[in-house]
Amino acid sequence: MHRRVLLLLLLVSVVLLAAAAPAQAFISTGDGTWLWQNPLPQGNGLNGTDFINSSQGWAVGGAGTILATTNGGATWTPQTSGLSNGSLNAVSFSDASHGWAVGQDWNTNAAVILVTTNGGTTWTPQTSGLSNGDLYGVTFTDASHGWVVGQNYNTHAAAILATTNGGATWTSQTSGLSNGVLYGVTFTDASHGWAVGQNGMAAAVILATTNGGATWTPQDSGVSTNLLGVAFPDASHGWAVGDYGTILTLSPDAAPTLPAISWATPIYGLPGAAVTITGSLFGATQDISTVTFGGVAATVTSWSDTSIVCSVPAGLTDGGPTSWSPPRPVLPTRPSLRSEHPHPPSRRSSHSHRPTPCSAPR
Repeated sequence: MHRRVLLLLLLVSVVLLAAAAPAQAFISTGDGTWLWQNPLPQGNGLNGTDFINSSQGWAVGGAGTILATTNGGATWTPQTSGLSNGSLNAVSFSDASHGWAVGQDWNTNAAVILVTTNGGTTWTPQTSGLSNGDLYGVTFTDASHGWVVGQNYNTHAAAILATTNGGATWTSQTSGLSNGVLYGVTFTDASHGWAVGQNGMAAAVILATTNGGATWTPQDSGVSTNLLGVAFPDASHGWAVGDYGTILTLSPDAAPTLPAISWATPIYGLPGAAVTITGSLFGATQDISTVTFGGVAATVTSWSDTSIVCSVPAGLTDGGPTSWSPPRPVLPTRPSLRSEHPHPPSRRSSHSHRPTPCSAPR
C-alpha cells in the first residue's frame, strides 16, 4: 500500500514539474519554413525596456528582438531590427517617434546602435566606432542629446559615447576607467548624468558628470558589488542597483554623519605653537575646511580623518572655540550616498556639519 502511494506521489510530482515549464514550439508552414508558435509573439530573452507614458513602450533582447506596445503591454508587436545574430541590451525613447537601441552584432563583434524616427516602424544602424565591443546602456534627454555606455574589447576600457545630433555622429568620452565596463547610464538634462558598472577588480563603479560628459568623476559607492542599472528623476535623487540585491540611493536629505573633536593638546599655547586636534570624521584631506581659534584661521600643517596639526594664530587674546568653516563639503553639490544593501557597509557620509566646539589654546 505504501509503495503504491509513493509511486502515485512521484507520478504527480513529475506531472506538476512538466506542467510548470512553459512549452516552446514551432509550426511548419509546409514549404520548409518554421514559424515561432509559443510563447507569442516570440521567445527570445529580453534585456531592456523603455516607456514614454503608461501606454506606449518598447522592449529589446536576444536575436535583435524589438517589441512595441501601445496598450501598456497587454499586447506586443514585433518590430524589425535587421539584427538577426546579435543581442540588443537597452533601449531609450525621447518621444513617441525618436528611439535608440544598443547591443552587439555577434557576426562581427561590433557594437550596435540602431535608431528610429517613426516609433520603430523602421530601424536604421548608426556608426558607433566600436569595431570590437558591446554597448549595454543608452539614454537620451531629447531627440538630439544622448549617451551610450559599454566596453571596448580591444582596450578593455569602459566606453562612453555621446551625441548632440541624434546619433548622426558619436564622440568618445573619457571614462577614466581603463579596465572595466559600464552597464547603465542616465541623464536628467543635457548636463547632469551618471554611469554605473564595475572595474577590473569587479568592484562597483559610479561616475558622475555635470557638463554633459566632458569630464566624468568617480563617486564612492561604498560597496564592492557590480552595479548594473541607475536611475535619477532629478539631479539630487537617484538609485543604483546591482548584484546580490544591492540597492543604493543618493539623496541630499539623508541624515549626515557628524565629525567630532575629542581633544586638543596642548590646551594652552602662545601664537605659533603647534596644536594637535584629535577626533573622528575630519575627512582624509583638508579640502576646503579651515580650523579657527576665536574666529581667526590657523595654519594647518597636517590633516587626516582623525588628527589635525595646526599652529595657534597671532592676534588672539581670549582663545575661543575651535571649529572649521565652511561645513565640509557644502550641500547640495556633494550629497550623501546611503546603501540599502541587505548588509550595508559602514562608511562615512560624504557631507558633514560644524563639529562640537572645544576649548582653544591660549
